[in-house]
Amino acid sequence: MTVLPDARYTRGALVDFLEARKVGTRRPFAGNISRHPAYQDCRYRVVGSLANSDVITEHTFWTGVSPASPSR
Repeated sequence: MTVLPDARYTRGALVDFLEARKVGTRRPFAGNISRHPAYQDCRYRVVGSLANSDVITEHTFWTGVSPASPSR
């Protein structure tokens, strides 16, 4: 899911809300990986502004999905 940059709440606030209710979330390893600390000293080539990649980096997360029935 992506929280739009102009939303009334942040990704962090939504993730906190979901996690408090036992809904697992994860940040994807995607987006603008040139901003990831693991790539600080790597050589790479950037084409364009990477604006959409920045949106994924800053505003996107996943929720958990399981085919198992909930325990009762």
